[in-house]
Amino acid sequence: QIKNDNNYGRFAFLFQTPQKEYLKIYSPYEKEFKWISNCPLKIPFGHEDLEYKSDTLIITKSLKDMITCRKFFSDVIALQNESLAAFDEELLMPIIEKYKTIIVWFDCDKAGVKALEPYKEKGFITYSLPKKFLGFNVKDPSDFVKKWGLNYFKIFLKQDELSKSRMLDV
Repeated sequence: QIKNDNNYGRFAFLFQTPQKEYLKIYSPYEKEFKWISNCPLKIPFGHEDLEYKSDTLIITKSLKDMITCRKFFSDVIALQNESLAAFDEELLMPIIEKYKTIIVWFDCDKAGVKALEPYKEKGFITYSLPKKFLGFNVKDPSDFVKKWGLNYFKIFLKQDELSKSRMLDV
């Protein structure tokens, strides 16, 4: 954690590629400069440590959602945001081709649902939490866990048709 003048926490994430190391700093309480980074948009989180244990790959839109989903699914990566610009086909297609099923899981808000459209056109399964959760300020897996905890998220996943057959035995 990195402190700043306002005494808010900041978090640094190190990305290592064979060519270079990148740093991404997250300041969750800042209005401006929430993210400071020298990491190219097209470098996804978690692709370098995939274990290929499942026939299903889940692609989320943030590191925090990837971390949350990895509690329940073995093969999860995250884009740096929901835009198609963050999807590097040259890097991701060799990874994606190793899976039978690809699920792109973005936020259930208007922006997230709209961002899923190009992925649906590419033939991926698209998913977001039910919109009813927006009324609780919950739009993604990490929001869900923050609000209700891992146990309730596990219960939700076990009841959800898309996810229950793909979950780890936890």
